[in-house]
Amino acid sequence: MASSTICLVNKNEILGEIRDKLKSDHNHENIHEVVRFINANTDIDQDWNKFRTTFEEVHPGFFDRLQKNHPQLTDHDIRLSSYLRINFTGGGTINVYGGNGTVSQWPTYANASITMNGGILDFKDQSITINTLSGFALTTNITGGIIRTPKGFFNGRSDFNPTGGTVELYGTTNSGLDLVAGSLWNLSINKAVANKVTVNTNSTVNGNLTLNTGTLQVDSKILFTGGNINLNSGGSLCIENGSILRITGNKALTVALGGTLKVIGTSGANSIITDNLASGYHEFQISGNISARYATFGYNYGINIWSTATVDPLNPFDYCTFQYGVDRFLFFGNNQEIVINGANFPMAALYNNVWKNNDAGSVTFTNATGGFAGETFENDPFNRIHWGAQKQLNLEVFLEGLYTGAGTMREASNETGPQFGAGVADEIKVEFRNALDYYETEYVADHVLLETNGHATVNIPAFLSGSYYITIRHRNSLETTTALPVSFTSNYIYYLFDSPSKAYGGNLLQMITGQYVIYSGDVNQDGTVDIADMTPVDNDASNFVSGYLVTDVNGDGVIDTADMTIVDNNAAGYVGVMTP
Repeated sequence: MASSTICLVNKNEILGEIRDKLKSDHNHENIHEVVRFINANTDIDQDWNKFRTTFEEVHPGFFDRLQKNHPQLTDHDIRLSSYLRINFTGGGTINVYGGNGTVSQWPTYANASITMNGGILDFKDQSITINTLSGFALTTNITGGIIRTPKGFFNGRSDFNPTGGTVELYGTTNSGLDLVAGSLWNLSINKAVANKVTVNTNSTVNGNLTLNTGTLQVDSKILFTGGNINLNSGGSLCIENGSILRITGNKALTVALGGTLKVIGTSGANSIITDNLASGYHEFQISGNISARYATFGYNYGINIWSTATVDPLNPFDYCTFQYGVDRFLFFGNNQEIVINGANFPMAALYNNVWKNNDAGSVTFTNATGGFAGETFENDPFNRIHWGAQKQLNLEVFLEGLYTGAGTMREASNETGPQFGAGVADEIKVEFRNALDYYETEYVADHVLLETNGHATVNIPAFLSGSYYITIRHRNSLETTTALPVSFTSNYIYYLFDSPSKAYGGNLLQMITGQYVIYSGDVNQDGTVDIADMTPVDNDASNFVSGYLVTDVNGDGVIDTADMTIVDNNAAGYVGVMTP
């Protein structure tokens, strides 16, 4: 019986489909189609009768007792009760559709039990609520299989603690996870990338936590895990606002390429990833994306940032604390230029505070604190780790596409509004090039926020003390470089791209207000503005595309003739990059 596939289709849904077909057209062909449709569905009751006969052979007297004790049950309730009574011992799938309201409650009108060691129980359009409100008993023996819902999962029973199996939350809507009592074994998130599951209570997952796609949001809560945590491509785990993630010893939190881990707290309320109140240390294996700020990491073998990993430049472990470690606290194997401010190393790991084993990129710690901070405790064979105060580069840069006049730029928009915070025009990349060999890059500051007044602040490591060409890159503007190398001997450096004499080759455009701006329209970033840039803009305009896209040259969130005009004018002027 457990291997049977049971299809529960509400008759009102079938009649609705018939009605729609009749409304669409009244020709004979459609009528014949309706007849065929009816014929294809008239065996539903026969299927139910066959199922009921087989069910009663296994559970004699079940329906008689149920109807006698609970005469108020509807046909749907009776059918659902029988499905929940099934023992899943041979695999198979049960799909449950429809019902009264939007919640499948366990139990509802009678004592209920479920034994499951395989198969799939899929509530197609209901959330699941396991509670004590009805006063009836729920007996469970769940050692395997998958219980799925595209909506929420609520458990209020302390006696619901599966020893195997998986609860899977999937679909294209946001949903909640509420474990007021009890626990889960495995939890799997398969939401659309844009959707999330919010953990609304302190929760325990005794097995593995797997995020395939979508986001699991833990906000001001505690999440206990007993198994491995896997963030696959498209999956995101957010531990925010003072939340705590507790990981069992000798288990691993693995972020695959395309996955994302965010650990973001606030000043005075760090978000924490630590042990599960038992002995043992856990692992971090990061091949995807990681963001951390005001976070505490403890009882681990080190946070391993592998070659494919990306540390969020806006949240690069600033103000994070690293404690109770084994071997090392941080390991960097990628090629980013990373600046970490305010990190705290209050106690020693077994060997080192920070390792970097490759001769590419750099890690700079500014204003680090704690007795285990500093180069004395690092492992840095290629001299790629730096400790010290920061310097500050203050820039003034205006972009033609975003310029609105009177020394102001618009905020670059997406489909719904500004892409960044209030007062931010867009983001730029700032490169520091060798004064003698322009093609040797000494340092890169990415995702630098450019304000609507043209101001940008770049915090850079103190070891940059020579003279460098400064190159500005923007997603659809021409690469533009300082006219001469700029000295970085002081701690505060100011540079304004406010006249042709400040840009290499005089490569700036003067607007009608007198303001000089960087040329826009290099959509494909090949160094020239030409027909190759016009084509994608024209295509997106013809298809009424909108959003934060490189083809939106003027940043208003809509691709149209205003963007085409900028590209066309600069293409006609044979505008291109000029570099040393």
